[in-house]
Amino acid sequence: MAVTRLAQRGMLALRADLSVANAQISDAFGLSVPAPLEVSKTDDLALLWFSPDELLLICDLTDLVSFKSRTEAALAGMHAMVTDVSDMRASFELRGPRLREVLAKTVPFDTHPDRFRQGQIRRTHLGQIAAAVWMLEQECAQILCFSSYASYAQDLLYAACDPLARVGAVSAT
Repeated sequence: MAVTRLAQRGMLALRADLSVANAQISDAFGLSVPAPLEVSKTDDLALLWFSPDELLLICDLTDLVSFKSRTEAALAGMHAMVTDVSDMRASFELRGPRLREVLAKTVPFDTHPDRFRQGQIRRTHLGQIAAAVWMLEQECAQILCFSSYASYAQDLLYAACDPLARVGAVSAT
């Protein structure tokens, strides 16, 4: 198993009535607005569903200002918010054949492939912190957390990757 802290990326939080702003958002990014718990992506961009009225755009940091301007122009006149949250979040990649087992040790949702498929995202907890987990491939996930908790997240993921850190019950006797 491998845990990698990713380089800082551009991140824009978009809050709006997605049923009203759907076309404008799609036109601004060339991506469809993802369905609940899903992600729309190209090679350079990812649009993550965060809640019924919130999306997170992930892009190259050098393109952030352009995307922010484009998004604000597309949503002009609507009740919407576009915020640069790039400095606020840290990203990790978790890769390997025991990915789902490692996730199961750290998150409170079902990591079975029938319940958490490639291209899906969950806003959840990673141990004791708020996080988002995005299933990129069968053996690869990205994890987003607040930057201030990056060390905790990294340490937790390393510990969960340890093959001796087995999942089991503790006897009360």
